[in-house]
Amino acid sequence: MAEGSVRIDIRQVCPGLYISLGERWIDHDFLFNSFRLSSQAQIAKLREMGLTHIEYFPARSTVKPLPFPTDSSAAAVPAQSAYAGSYQDQNIDMTAQPGEQKGGLTPISGEAREARMERVAARRAELARCEKAYLRSVEAVRSLMADVFIAPREAREKASDLVDSIVADLVSSQHAVVNLMSDSLLDTGVRYHSLNVTILSLLLGRTLGLPAQALNHLGMGALMHDLGKVMVPAAVLRIDAGLRNRHQEAAYRQHVEHGTQLCGQLGIDQPEVLDIIRNHHELLDGQGFPHGLAGEQISVLTRVVSIANRFDGLCHTIDPARAMTPAEALASMYRRESAAFDLSLMQRFIKCLGVWPAGTLVQLSNGAVALVTAVAPEDTLRPTVMVGDPSVPRAEALIVDLREAQDVRIERALRPAELEPAVLAYLLPRMGSQVFVGRDVGN
Repeated sequence: MAEGSVRIDIRQVCPGLYISLGERWIDHDFLFNSFRLSSQAQIAKLREMGLTHIEYFPARSTVKPLPFPTDSSAAAVPAQSAYAGSYQDQNIDMTAQPGEQKGGLTPISGEAREARMERVAARRAELARCEKAYLRSVEAVRSLMADVFIAPREAREKASDLVDSIVADLVSSQHAVVNLMSDSLLDTGVRYHSLNVTILSLLLGRTLGLPAQALNHLGMGALMHDLGKVMVPAAVLRIDAGLRNRHQEAAYRQHVEHGTQLCGQLGIDQPEVLDIIRNHHELLDGQGFPHGLAGEQISVLTRVVSIANRFDGLCHTIDPARAMTPAEALASMYRRESAAFDLSLMQRFIKCLGVWPAGTLVQLSNGAVALVTAVAPEDTLRPTVMVGDPSVPRAEALIVDLREAQDVRIERALRPAELEPAVLAYLLPRMGSQVFVGRDVGN
């Protein structure tokens, strides 16, 4: 049995119990393998499956099981009988009949299940494609940075090619999706951070309707924004912001000027690009560096990169214990640092990443815990999630597009500490906030 579960007779089952079917999700007609029961229709389906016993999880249930029946007449007592009072106060629908769809997980037909399996396979394939593309992009960043001093012309061409490729993918994709990358790709190094900021900046630039040339300037500035860090002592770069002394901070702040100078040596001379590199730490309230610019003194493209840079920095700190989840990072920027960033751009940024950004652990309305793996900007309230169900092999983990499960919604974001150890370990291989833009396989 799964950790924390209790085996009970099927006749004790009632709405409000969080159950596990103990099978692969592809072997039955329910959308989820583990979920909180919410209707008599679900219980009727469980009995049709021929189950005599089932596992339930007390910690995730809102009620206790029905008393064990002591005779044949008790076995026939329906769940809405004398025992209903024990759970009528839990806001659970006691009137739903088989076939109705009232706030729960309605069983689906075999044909629908096959279609669902095909969609899950397509999502896995698209995620694998995105991860390969992401790794190619990371390698391109590593290669161009290695060429900065020994082959500057080649470095500039590699940077231009990479930005052109990302922009082309964004412009050509009518239904772009922000996908979560595997934790095997996680890194706090400059090349990963630069790529993350580039992707996030271009995603926001796309939602702003920027023309192709502006997107290319934005992408190049974002990609090269931290180039000057190659000239900052490594010991300084290993210290998180806020923990550096004044000498270390002064050395760190030099990276913006170093970056501008290096770009000149590479032949990157577009004013828009150099402005981003020089001023991406400037803040709207004048509290940034190097010149304390404020308001309209900061260009729109630089404001975009400033937001993306701050977001990725909050999610990927040198000390992992200080890192925020994507949802926490957005909330912190919007609520605590609103004076520092362009409010209208922040709202657009949140809209394109979603209220529940890729990488967010969430509690679903059916009691399940999941990890957001992809967000379609057209419907950010209903992202694609991977369900944390250790009873299912991780390689077969259920991936659900919540746009296709209208009776299930996200209730709230979760901190890792709130998860049961087994569920956290199950989802951990996909935790992080490295993202890449792919196609919406639902369209």
